[in-house]
Amino acid sequence: MTQDAKAGLMQCYRQIAWCPAAGLDDDWLKAVFRQYGAGNGRILDPFCGSTGLPLCAAIHGHEIIAVDSDPLARIFIEAIRANYRYFKALAVYPAAIPDHDARQAIVHIQQSGQFDHHPASVLALLHCVSHIGHCAFPADTGNLADRYAAIRADAEEFFFQLEPYQLVISKNLGYQSVAVGALAIRNQVDLCLFDPPGFRAEAPDRAWQTVRAFLGLAQPSADHGEGTGEEALLPLLAACHDALKAGGHMLFPLPADHHAQQETLLAALRRLGLDARGEELQGRPFLALQKPDQANAA
Repeated sequence: MTQDAKAGLMQCYRQIAWCPAAGLDDDWLKAVFRQYGAGNGRILDPFCGSTGLPLCAAIHGHEIIAVDSDPLARIFIEAIRANYRYFKALAVYPAAIPDHDARQAIVHIQQSGQFDHHPASVLALLHCVSHIGHCAFPADTGNLADRYAAIRADAEEFFFQLEPYQLVISKNLGYQSVAVGALAIRNQVDLCLFDPPGFRAEAPDRAWQTVRAFLGLAQPSADHGEGTGEEALLPLLAACHDALKAGGHMLFPLPADHHAQQETLLAALRRLGLDARGEELQGRPFLALQKPDQANAA
């Protein structure tokens, strides 16, 4: 499993992950793992979303705890686990798509000979449903059918490339579908990347709502991370800090131009008695803090 093969797998995954991702470059993530990951230390991703970070960490030898209360996250977790049984049993509800033409287009794909319950097929269908949610005007049947065929081909290639990594992913990837503030992890992780979806311009929108409705899933609760005011951040930051081992690091990969969010984050950290400093890797600035080790704490 060469570095080029791992890079190819990650590039393939980015093409099929229809939920907005954090936009964290895989090379930057690997640099973060080397700098702050304590060798092959344990990593916490408290807002794993479309699970690009957990996949990258797992295939590079890190134990990763992926956490997200949004039920959509499990779709991606089971995809990178190549859990065929999960996708075969997954129920969908086309009636939840409000536009008649778009709904008929999805039904047409489902009833076509191209669709089955292979993970690649299901991910491609969900990609089309997400596209309907993004569009101001519903796409026509032909466009959706073409989109489905293209995404399915990409997804099949991803699962082909994923096969050699299944044992290491099974060993390294853990998943918890809980609210971050309810995490019961204490002194267990070397690195936490704190990147709630509300901190990003591409935070979940009506496309996510359309896919959740199509799958019959509940909308995530307010403590999932969309609330990023100072008060909302306090229990999330506290839970993630508690999860760190002594000497562990917590990173905040906020875009440099998100000044208001940075000030809110710093204010919340100060209220918890924590202090983050500005750092940079590969030209990307971010905030970081280190949990005192036992000697320093004493």
